[in-house]
Amino acid sequence: MIIPEISFPDYLEAKKEVDDSALNSTVRERLLSAIRHVVTEQTGTLRILDLGTGTGAMVRRLLRDLGSVQSAGMDLEILGVDIDQNLVETAKRLGAEDWVESGSGSRHSAGSGEVKIEFRVMSVDKALAKENSCELITAHALMDLLPMAATCAAVHRSLVPGGLFYATINYNGLTRWYPKAEDAEFEQQLLSYYDRSMRRVREDGREQDGASSGGQLYEACSAAGLEVLALGGSDWCVFPKVDVGTAAYTGGERSLLAWMLGNIYREGLQEFPASSMDTWMSGRLHCLQQERLAMVVHHLDVLARRRFP
Repeated sequence: MIIPEISFPDYLEAKKEVDDSALNSTVRERLLSAIRHVVTEQTGTLRILDLGTGTGAMVRRLLRDLGSVQSAGMDLEILGVDIDQNLVETAKRLGAEDWVESGSGSRHSAGSGEVKIEFRVMSVDKALAKENSCELITAHALMDLLPMAATCAAVHRSLVPGGLFYATINYNGLTRWYPKAEDAEFEQQLLSYYDRSMRRVREDGREQDGASSGGQLYEACSAAGLEVLALGGSDWCVFPKVDVGTAAYTGGERSLLAWMLGNIYREGLQEFPASSMDTWMSGRLHCLQQERLAMVVHHLDVLARRRFP
């Protein structure tokens, strides 16, 4: 049996297409409204830090969404950080398709503010080390990998009073495949184990359950002194779309489904016999090839703000 192999950067770019549809529109609109309030309260520069930037997908979304901020005359400084050199180089390459860089990495538009974008290889801890340094911090599909309480506390310190924290696509404990597997009971056991495998013990000895990171983030923001402005579901709902009588996936959807199947398969081999995993995988790949496979994954988006003094 051939297991689909997709590189991590290609997976992130495939996921971007699905994420764009999944991001909660109410939370996003609340973010844009809050940013407009920040702009009216100050002049100068809106400083943005994108944690775990990956291929720079969130930076590209921000450039799309914050045009009104730039047109209002405020400068944008966006820094995307990741510990993976390959991803940072990919982010630089893909970003160059969306803006024209000068030697300093800036873009200028007539009658509007300046945009400066930079990607660096840097840890989250180092990126959050400077106090009162950002008006907006973003973290996309990242918080389940970080010590939740400590990271939220560091975000609080790094934000200016009134600054915003926008954390999106936080897994919250549900993955389902349709139609039902031939051995539905085994698949349920497999997916339960998949969630349990996301539990890890941090260096401080505390356990974190990545499968419930969305709900944990909501609580951690409040505990760190961040007030939650908006909370909403950002579920992946991937299924073959019917067009002129023919059902089909987009390229990004197909790649995401294949990557998720491969990820669950490899994880499942740690717990279940290879023969059982092979049978499950073969059935699901057959369903994918027939354009019949659907996947639902539950996430939460969170928007929080550092309180004013």
